[in-house]
Amino acid sequence: MSVDVANQPKADVPVKKKKSKLNAGEERRSGWFTRITLLLVVAIWLIPTVGLIVTSLRNPVDANSTGWWTVFSGTGGISVENYTDVL
Repeated sequence: MSVDVANQPKADVPVKKKKSKLNAGEERRSGWFTRITLLLVVAIWLIPTVGLIVTSLRNPVDANSTGWWTVFSGTGGISVENYTDVL
């Protein structure tokens, strides 16, 4: 004989929630710390990536003589000529 478990009523068992050791304000502070840390990691990751993209768009003479950030001061030029030469 088989027992149909799906049709049996479920017993009400109280579920105890774990209390946090931190207050609500302390939980928010730890959340902000995590967000700020992640933003710093993202910034540290993105700066060299932007530098590589900008350097790839500069002509080789400028890329070898000055830093990639000089493009923003107006002294260096950007062109897609490097990519058209490859293709």
